[in-house]
Amino acid sequence: MAKVLTQLERVIARYPDERIGEVARIHYNMSADPAFQQAAYGDRVAELHKRLGDGYSAQSVRRGLSGLLRDVEVSLTEPSPRIPLGELHAVMERERDPAADFRRAVRDLHRPEAPARRAVDAFLSALVHVPHDAADAPTVVHTASLGPWVLAFTQRAWLDDYHRRAGSPPFRASHRMPGLELLRLLTERHPDVGVLVDPSADRDPDPTETTSLPPRVIREIIEAN
Repeated sequence: MAKVLTQLERVIARYPDERIGEVARIHYNMSADPAFQQAAYGDRVAELHKRLGDGYSAQSVRRGLSGLLRDVEVSLTEPSPRIPLGELHAVMERERDPAADFRRAVRDLHRPEAPARRAVDAFLSALVHVPHDAADAPTVVHTASLGPWVLAFTQRAWLDDYHRRAGSPPFRASHRMPGLELLRLLTERHPDVGVLVDPSADRDPDPTETTSLPPRVIREIIEAN
């Protein structure tokens, strides 16, 4: 798309009359003016007519662009010259819509192949080792700055390693359960508690090895499942 827009700009630049260039950019919806960008063709021409007067009615625009349109058709059928990368990047940046980027990112989060979705879906179906207290409920660990959490380990050896490194007494028991079952249990009994998956007792742990599911995220997961 950027390459086509660059070719169009080069054709428009051949015409010394700046008004023809302005009309052409409206015709091809190339204007940076927000009033034109989101409008249909007829609305763009009407806005142009309102701003520039009677010489820019829909019929006048078509008549005034006849020569330029022929040149554009010819230029798009001919082998295109090499366009400098910097020129292409400038056009792409001008055409980029930050709001569209955000909407695309939100849609990506909901796609099954999105990394975040894959990680959550894998946790829901995984069997995790969860320390339990004397009442046979998931043990809640309270932290000074991050609030209450339940710990879940995808490997029993990692649970044991956590105890050894933390220097804490072993939990009374641990149960193995699907991640989704754990989240449902917490939603019912401890709605304000999050889950730390494979936490490390090291002072400087590898952040790529640990996942946190805050209460708000847990509620959203349960609502979706």
